[in-house]
Amino acid sequence: IKLKEKFSESIGVSMLLIIVSIATVLFIIYGLKLSKYEYMEELIEIDNRTKEFVEKENENFRNKYNLNMAIGVGLCIISSVPIIIAEAFTVEKYVESIMVGIMLFIVSIGVNRIVNISIINSGYQKILQTGDYEVEEKIENIKNKHLSTIYWCTITTMYLGYSFLTGNWDQSWIIWPCAGVFYAVVCSIVKLIRKRKYK
Repeated sequence: IKLKEKFSESIGVSMLLIIVSIATVLFIIYGLKLSKYEYMEELIEIDNRTKEFVEKENENFRNKYNLNMAIGVGLCIISSVPIIIAEAFTVEKYVESIMVGIMLFIVSIGVNRIVNISIINSGYQKILQTGDYEVEEKIENIKNKHLSTIYWCTITTMYLGYSFLTGNWDQSWIIWPCAGVFYAVVCSIVKLIRKRKYK
């Protein structure tokens, strides 16, 4: 039994690393493709005709954005239902594992919806310089560029270190949504410190 468990763990970790490596390759490929649009992160100027066109497209896109965001968030919320059902009944351990898999599958669909629609929305915001990409926010993002790199590399190291040491891969994923929320807190603190420094 122990040999079977070790074999299953080895297969699971191997598959995880394969998936992570594929994801890394995709990140690099698409990151390089998008690198030519990095100038949009900086301050840009567009003519009135282009601005009117983009504003119209953004308005047409708004309903699609709201719908997909609502579906994505809803799926993330209900993703814990399989785990709740498994805990409500006395089930075998392998059934619990299946329920965890179902939960992560639902989360992945929800996150996919949120990320895809957010990327498009960010594109409109970058061009129109609204929302998270207002002129003041863009300047702040430029200043926080190194902070972002340090922060996310640290979070990744913590995630992998904790997961490999404890083997709690089914629970350690919670680090990512927490890190996303906490990043906003870190940026707000840094912004406040910077404002006080230059007063």
